[in-house]
Amino acid sequence: MPRIQTDLITTTIESTKINVIAITFSEYTQDAVDLFLSILGLSLNLSIVILVALNSCLRVSTSCYAISLVGSNLVILIEPTRRILRSIFQLNLPVNLDYVFHVSFYSSVLTIVMFSIENYIAACDRHASLYKSYVIVSKTLRKLIIVWSVSVLITAMELHLYEHFEKEDLHEIYAASTIMFLVLPFFTLLLLHCAIFYELLLLKSIEGKWRQREFDNFRLSFGLTIAFLFTMVPYRIAKVVMALNPKATWCCSAKQMEILYILIKIFPIACPAVCYSAYDKFRKVLEDTIRRRCH
Repeated sequence: MPRIQTDLITTTIESTKINVIAITFSEYTQDAVDLFLSILGLSLNLSIVILVALNSCLRVSTSCYAISLVGSNLVILIEPTRRILRSIFQLNLPVNLDYVFHVSFYSSVLTIVMFSIENYIAACDRHASLYKSYVIVSKTLRKLIIVWSVSVLITAMELHLYEHFEKEDLHEIYAASTIMFLVLPFFTLLLLHCAIFYELLLLKSIEGKWRQREFDNFRLSFGLTIAFLFTMVPYRIAKVVMALNPKATWCCSAKQMEILYILIKIFPIACPAVCYSAYDKFRKVLEDTIRRRCH
């Protein structure tokens, strides 16, 4: 039978209150998975940054949101990278998984909501003047600075509460924050994407074809929402279920929680993959760059 690895728990238990992960796979299997996900995730996310930095046509509002998600992805990759450094170089760096999970979760969902709001404004001709002022890169950067500041601030406040309440109360706080930053934002995203698609259909019926820029942005925001829903959300929901009902082993066994935790580490791969597949500018610039390198 595979050896149950408990060193992750012992190195994070003092600072991590909620997101303590028990590793049930063998050490070599876990290291191989972390190495693969870290290298692929870092490569894809850094490629987004490099493409935006080297190509002026990508220095637009949409790219700012993509870079914000890259920052969130890099936060997620802190833990698997730490494990690799510990395995190869024996560097044991304690990580507060609560901070990692909360900051990455909050910043990602708020970034996607902000991007979807911008897309809705873009799809409405009656908001054309508002859209022109809304998508200025400098203003987008200021909005994203606010998003990250709010994410860090709320995380710090929530972790501070964890330090001063009993374990039973922590679960209620965690459930409340999940409702605030999961249920409400996704209800908002559902309404936004329905409204955006309706507006795009109206424009298509009038103009006879899709508006390419608005349709690309819609595909990108919708794809990012789906990627977030299937990678980041299941673990969060399972933790709430387990917190409120510790006997719910049907969804929250150690093995299942570890699999859901691996899904979180897949989001840094899924996110840039969606950017390249759903957003024509990213894809075309990448293809041109590869073509130039080949010739």
